[in-house]
Amino acid sequence: MKAFLLSAVALGLALAGGCAGARGPMKSFTADTFPASAHQVIVSEVVDRLYSVYPPGLTAIFLTGADAFGLALDESLRNRGYSIMPEAGNGAMSLAWTVDRLDEETWYLVVRLSDGHLFARTYRDSGQTVTPAGGLSQGVF
Repeated sequence: MKAFLLSAVALGLALAGGCAGARGPMKSFTADTFPASAHQVIVSEVVDRLYSVYPPGLTAIFLTGADAFGLALDESLRNRGYSIMPEAGNGAMSLAWTVDRLDEETWYLVVRLSDGHLFARTYRDSGQTVTPAGGLSQGVF
């Protein structure tokens, strides 16, 4: 039940913050306290989700952030066959993310795409790694 509530909170945050992004520039945010050791766990899930919906080789992506999480995402997307564009437009889909803490044990991820799709998930922080704490929430903003 708690996992469901956390997923609902993450989706609510995504929808509340996503409305402005649909009409203006999207920006990415990764909390300074997000451990670098957890980047690859979440990046892998983001890339797997994109791969299931958007075919590599046919999808060009512009990443709206260049922090450590964004660099790990860039590398993983390239390794799966996606074209990463240096600027928005020209057929590239913009991808923005938010990785932030809900409480001492829980992180949340929200990914927003310029085509209006988004997905969100919460993660439990054990101190050693992060693991999914609920199902994947999806929506359109």
